[in-house]
Formats: sequence, structure tokens, C-alpha cells
Amino acid sequence: MKVPFTAAFLTAIFLLLTGCREEKKMESDPVSVPPQKEKFTPKEELENASFLCYADSMYVGSEKRQIFRVGETLEVENFSGLEVKRYGRNVTASVTHSERLAKNGRFLGSRTQIEMGGVPMVYEAAEPVLDGRKLTLEVKVQSQNLTQTQNVETVLPEGVTPDAVSGGYGVETGLMLQPLKLGETRRLVRFNPTMLRWERVDLHAKGAEDVKLPNGAEFPLLRVETHSQMLKADGSPDPAQTQNETLWCDGKGLIWKRFSPLMNLASWRVSKAELAHFTQTGQYPPAPTGEKPANELEKSFDFAENLNVPLKLTEGKTADFVNDAEGTYTVSAVENESIRGLFESSDFQKVEAVDDFHLKITVRNSTGERFTDASEPPTPDETNAGPMIQSDAPEIAALAQMVLPGETDVAKLAPALERFVFGFIVNKNYARGFVTALEVATNPSGDCTEHAVLLAALARNRKIPARIVQGLIFEKDSGKMAWHVWNELYVNGRWVPFDATLGKGFVGVNHLRINAGSFSTATLAGTLMPAAKLIGKIRIEY
Repeated sequence: MKVPFTAAFLTAIFLLLTGCREEKKMESDPVSVPPQKEKFTPKEELENASFLCYADSMYVGSEKRQIFRVGETLEVENFSGLEVKRYGRNVTASVTHSERLAKNGRFLGSRTQIEMGGVPMVYEAAEPVLDGRKLTLEVKVQSQNLTQTQNVETVLPEGVTPDAVSGGYGVETGLMLQPLKLGETRRLVRFNPTMLRWERVDLHAKGAEDVKLPNGAEFPLLRVETHSQMLKADGSPDPAQTQNETLWCDGKGLIWKRFSPLMNLASWRVSKAELAHFTQTGQYPPAPTGEKPANELEKSFDFAENLNVPLKLTEGKTADFVNDAEGTYTVSAVENESIRGLFESSDFQKVEAVDDFHLKITVRNSTGERFTDASEPPTPDETNAGPMIQSDAPEIAALAQMVLPGETDVAKLAPALERFVFGFIVNKNYARGFVTALEVATNPSGDCTEHAVLLAALARNRKIPARIVQGLIFEKDSGKMAWHVWNELYVNGRWVPFDATLGKGFVGVNHLRINAGSFSTATLAGTLMPAAKLIGKIRIEY
């Protein structure tokens, strides 16, 4: 694996400063230098907030945030820790984030560390550069001695001034610096540190409401509706990446409650002492909504179970439809919310929108003919190594060369690599979150995500472009379409699906593709977001 330039540079400087040198005899008495007083800029704490987080009214974690004024800048320090279940196994994830802002809230840089059961991913963003209306941000991504640098670009939307370019907590700091008034609207652009994208946020202060807190107190707060939309490089909004959220703020602009329909996530502000007590005792109060009794808190939110969708088999269809050469799904929205764009077409899947609320999706067995005449060519991210897919690591190369050494026919090599991964990961379980391919190579255990990242790494090492597919797979025992991850490998000019958790050499029509990505630094979180949007939103028939 390549040694990052930064690490090598710092090592060289350290050796220069501490290396051996000839000791010289002092010719005269040393000159007395008066001690220099170190300049110290005090921190003024502007906010010290703690939050309890719930999904579907069940406790899943907490968040702590501090905001300081340091001279002419603001500093934000935030920690979020969540624990959910995947098929009954606890999975933890945490985000540690810090950012610097000018005194008016303008973004100056940030550092984000994400842990999802494995080696942390670290994103470091520099101060953005504005050239006319073009906004460019350099981000360094680090994981396991691999560092990549990429530029995140967009064009400032209409109505957004350079001073309204903010960091990940631009909404929170903006409300605190200048609270919204009833009926007021506001627009800003912020850097989303987990999606690695620029995001436009519109806020509207709609009215006052009485809000109940976990300690039983109830206060009138200002209800603020927010609409966030990821921006493409040309500044246009990405219709597939939107999110709505509701905030409840006091007169100082401090947020006391927030709610997102995504996974029905809600959080309430509590005092520092209350959070310490809850953490120490392990006894957390029920969500103030009153929808769930206190004993339901023992049942941690199961991401996988809540994402799974029952499948209705139409007349004449049986649970053995996996062997069909071709099949058609009908996907319908449960609520009055558009589902356009939630599923993508591919070489072996055709998505047709009947209207905003109904999709017709036709899937073919991967051994058959593809739908498209020409596949989209691989991108560099689907060919090269990355922080999640370390295809150039010696450990990965050693494994890759164990499979048909010297074979260059990708039609033979691709299924052989799939079978190898199936047999190599002997400890199949749901105990891990999202870990890198290198971690799987040294500790062969996990579920579909571990199989997928390892197969992608081995394929890329053998010069086969590979990407990660996120979607649903039919479970015969439960009768549900369950969240699942598999691969697409670029074989003889087409993207062919492979599933290393099954190791069959083909993918049947029981796989319903949501989307695919390289799992590069820019697409990891973005690839996962659409699946979360499906929770409780769709019905499926076959």
C-alpha cells in the first residue's frame, strides 16, 4: 500500500529536527532572553447541548454539542452515538465532528471521524474557495494509511450570498447567531460532512407550538420547517437526494426538538446532568410523544427488520420465483409521497414510472440478455483503490492471486472470485457494521456488506471494475424483501451482478436493485441514503 505523502513529509521533517548533529563549543556567555508570554485566546461557551435520540419512538442514542467563540471565530464540537439492531445483533455507529466558522457563520473548515464497527474514516475539509459563483472545497479522506484528496464543487444557488456558505451545523449556528422570527424564511448552503456534498437548505418559521420534553415540562416553541436538497456540481438540485426536517426553537434560536420522517428519527434536548444520569443508570425515558410505553424501550430499533418489506405474490406465483428468467415487480407508495428515483435501472433491471406513486420494475436473471444495448463505462472510482476498497493493499493482492493465477478471461475470473469470497468468509454473522475490505481480508467475518467490499477489492486488483449494489432480496422464510448488498462487475462490456453471500455465479430475479456506487469517499453515505427512505414508504407485489 502506498504511504501517504503527508505522513512521509512529517516523518522527514521530524527526522531533520531530531537527527544527530555536531555539538559546538560556546564561544561566550549565553545571552539572557526574557521569557515570552504565550498568547492565550479564551473560549467563550455559547452552547452546551445534550440530546436523546429516538427512532420510531424507541431510544437509539445521544448527541452532545458545544459551540464556542474563540477570538474572531466560532468552533463547533459535536458527537453523535447511535446503537441499533440488525437482525437482533447490536451495531454501533458514531460521528465525531468539529468545524471552524467565521464570526458571521461562514465555513472555514472541518474534521469528521466516522466509526461504523471498524477502522474510522476521517474527512478533513479545508476552507472553501469561491471563484465568482463557483464553490470548491478540498477534502482529504483517510483510512488505514490511505489518503485521498477530492474536490467537492457546486455553484451557489440564487439568493445565497458567500456569507451564507456554512458547515455541517450551519442551521444550528445560524439560528443561534440570528434567530428566525415568525413567518420568516431563510436559505443557506452547507457542506454535508457525511455525504461529502454541498447542500441547499431552506427554512421557514411557520408558527408556535407547545412541545413536551422528556422531563415532562412543556413549553411554547417556534416550529421551523426545513427542506434540504443536495446540489450537483453545476448547482442544480439532485431530485433523488432530498430531506425534510422539523425543528422547534426557543427565542434565542436554540433547538429543543427535531424530527425527520427518515426512519422517524426524533431528538429532544435534555440537561447535561440528565444525560449523565440516564447514561449511568442505563434507564432512558420514553419518547415524549407517548406513542410507545416505557417497556418498549427495551426493544432497540432494528434497522434491518424495519426496512424489510412484505412481498405480495400475485395469482399463480410461488416463493420459488427466484428461478424465473424474468419477473415484474409493482412498487407502490404507501403515503402521498413520490417514489420516483428510488430505484435505478441497470443492465438487468428496467424501472418504469407509471406515475409519481407507482413503479413497474422488470428484472432478468443475470445469465440472460441485458436490457440495454450499451452499458455505461466504468468510472475511475469503480476501477481504483479507495478508503473502503483497498484493492492495492498487499493483503488484498495476495488473496486475489490465489484465484485462477494468470487468468485474464474476466468471464471466467469474475465468478471464480465470487465463489472464493463465499468460501473465504466462513464466519457469517450480523455483528459488524460497515468495515473496509482490508479489515475483512484480515478478519474474514460478517454479512453481505463484508462480502461485497471484499469481492470489489479482489476484482479491482485483478483489473475488473467493480461497484457495490444496494437493494432488496426476497427471503423465502419471512416472505419479505430484505435489505441486501451485492456487486456488479464489468464483464465484457456489461455490468453483471454477482452475490458473494450466495456464491452461485449468477443473480436471480429475487434481487431488486435500488442503486449502485463505487463506495468511494463521495458515494458511501449517498449510496445508503435511498434505502433509509424506503422504510414504511412502499408496498411490493410480484
